[in-house]
Amino acid sequence: MWINSLKVTGECYLEYKFGATNILLGENGTGKSTFVKLLLYILGVDIPDFIDEITKYRLCDWACAEITTKSKNQFKIMRKLPYADMIMVTPYENGMPNDNDILILNKEEYSNFLLDEEQYSKEKISYGNGQQASFRYRFILRTAVVDQTTPHGKILASLGGSGNDYISNQGLINKAIIEEILKRNNSEEKRIRLELKSKERERTSIRAKESLYKDLLAEYSNADEKYPRRIDAVDKEMNQILHEKDNLSTEQYRTLIKLEHISDKNSEKEIIAMRSEVNKLKEEQAKAKLEMLDIEDVLKKLYIELKNLKGNIAATSVLKDIPVTICPVCLSELNQEEIDTGLCHNCKEHSKEDVLESAAIYKKMIEDSIREAQSLIEENQNLLKQINGEIKEKTKKLDKMQERYLNKLEGIKEPLESLIQEIKEKIDAATSRYYRLSELRKNLVEKNRLTSEKDRLTAEIKNLHEELDEASKKSSNDILIFEKWKMLYEEIFKNIFSQTCSVSISSEDYMPIINDNTMNRISSESMKLVARLSYVLSLYKLQSSLENEVVNSVGMVIFDSPKDKDLDNDKYRNFLKIVADNTEGQVFLTGSVMEKEIYEEEFPKKCFFTYLTEDSRLLKSKADTNN
Repeated sequence: MWINSLKVTGECYLEYKFGATNILLGENGTGKSTFVKLLLYILGVDIPDFIDEITKYRLCDWACAEITTKSKNQFKIMRKLPYADMIMVTPYENGMPNDNDILILNKEEYSNFLLDEEQYSKEKISYGNGQQASFRYRFILRTAVVDQTTPHGKILASLGGSGNDYISNQGLINKAIIEEILKRNNSEEKRIRLELKSKERERTSIRAKESLYKDLLAEYSNADEKYPRRIDAVDKEMNQILHEKDNLSTEQYRTLIKLEHISDKNSEKEIIAMRSEVNKLKEEQAKAKLEMLDIEDVLKKLYIELKNLKGNIAATSVLKDIPVTICPVCLSELNQEEIDTGLCHNCKEHSKEDVLESAAIYKKMIEDSIREAQSLIEENQNLLKQINGEIKEKTKKLDKMQERYLNKLEGIKEPLESLIQEIKEKIDAATSRYYRLSELRKNLVEKNRLTSEKDRLTAEIKNLHEELDEASKKSSNDILIFEKWKMLYEEIFKNIFSQTCSVSISSEDYMPIINDNTMNRISSESMKLVARLSYVLSLYKLQSSLENEVVNSVGMVIFDSPKDKDLDNDKYRNFLKIVADNTEGQVFLTGSVMEKEIYEEEFPKKCFFTYLTEDSRLLKSKADTNN
């Protein structure tokens, strides 16, 4: 990776453009470590302890950088300060940022994005007890950073705060990081190890399930009833039960037919006929009642009509003898001539007697109708009385017939019903046994499947162990790269510290060995610091020491005031000479302005940024600029 520029926006801001070697010198507390932290922050590392201007007072808004990746792609990176889970990535197109293709990535996605662009794998790393860590870009950065907070003896930088200490201390993860840089041919080994772990976990799970099914099958073996232990024997008994149920069903059907035929058909016919007669009489009864209700309704209307008619006749007789100006018949107004006759010209042709005669005829007709209706009511009452008697008599007869018939059937029916119940119980018992056998068969099938699957996995695990043994053997090319790295590391260490030291790198964990001691057994802080500086530089410069082989170093190194109090000037000059011979990528180096002569001896002026002082700090205030 190549970082083209770094910018911070807000009330306090900064802006730097970078070349191959970038040196920032300053007084204590002026921002040198903040500069390194901002570089790491923009590359996805979480920084837990920014200065107050950033963390407490929030005077800075965004950290921005332009980067060019190993894939030859250019991007603008923006991350909100002082902490953000989301990172904004804008690709460049024809030298300009393409805002239409902006990506908003969380930290995991951003890490994967950088790993892809920098051509690293994203495989998970196993680090013991079945635990795995997802590969992160900050893991790779640990090999390119010498910061102020990581103890020298740890060699690789602890990036991301105290929450990541556990991961940072895992030797297997450190080993995987170095192998990723060396491009050692261990991808197949990693794949096999992951697959092996997966197969072993799967086998453990299957064994647990198999044990469960064995316990279930043991319950059948311990039951009072005997159950077969093989699937073919279970199938045989289940078929026998189905055949037995068919036979029992046939026997039950035949018994029901017998029960049906023991009845007296003639008696049944007589009972049915008698029921029919009773129902027919009840229909006639209902019909007679409806007719009588209709006649009574007509009779009431005739009585009302007769009463009204009698009133009209009486009124007409009286009115005909009274001189009036209104016709008593049609009630129309009379003229003088009509007054003399007492009737209008329409009614004068009818005499009083004519009118009374007509009314009397109508009255007689109503009275005759009333007598006829009364006669019909009497006839219906007699008919109903007769029908009720017949219904009572036939119902009584029907009850006796049914009682005799049921008594006759009772003695024959009970044995057959008992037989039917017995057959049903046998069918229920066979069905229950069939269901239990069906469950037993399922358990046997699943147990056999699990056993077969376990055996298959055991064979696959054995094959994977054999493949792992083969994959673990290092190729001659891998050995060549590793040997050249050891030689380069030894050369750099001796050039900085002392030619008399015995220096190597362990092939087991890729950690330095100085005078036959591991880092945790070395007491000299200056020796541990040189070991750490040499380690980072050797990985950075390894590619230029190789001929045809290819490694995948980070492409940059970041040193945050590495001299510190633990390294004398001579050793530090030796270190700077090696750093100054830079053809591999980018170098970011901070140091004390009090020792600027040491830096100026080794680096050209173009490598330096403006020195940081109390009056010219890393983060510039807009208020101060305006003044």
